[in-house]
Amino acid sequence: MWFSKKNKKMLELMENFVPTSKIQLKRFCAVACEGDLEKAAAMYEYYIKDINLPDFEPVVPTTMDQVKSGIKDIMSFIKDNQNELLQGYSFIQQAIANKGLPPIQTPPPTEPLPPIN
Repeated sequence: MWFSKKNKKMLELMENFVPTSKIQLKRFCAVACEGDLEKAAAMYEYYIKDINLPDFEPVVPTTMDQVKSGIKDIMSFIKDNQNELLQGYSFIQQAIANKGLPPIQTPPPTEPLPPIN
């Protein structure tokens, strides 16, 4: 098919468009149909019948909300794994009290290998 530059741009736009809300899809349809609301409404109905989208863009959590969520996750992890963490802590304390692990013993020296003929 032969497309004009304008149609090629619109085709690229449509291929790369990923709607995240109904309002965004409506706006895209209006732009794609160059303001013709009847065509835009038909295009919107065509797309919306197969997908379930929220009405508006989801609200992005603030940085403080993200920090609170991260701290809450860490605290719940610590609460759930409290016994294992305490066992690891006591193991480290014992290793420090015993001045570390015993030294590694080197194997006794062996005779040199005979030369290869």
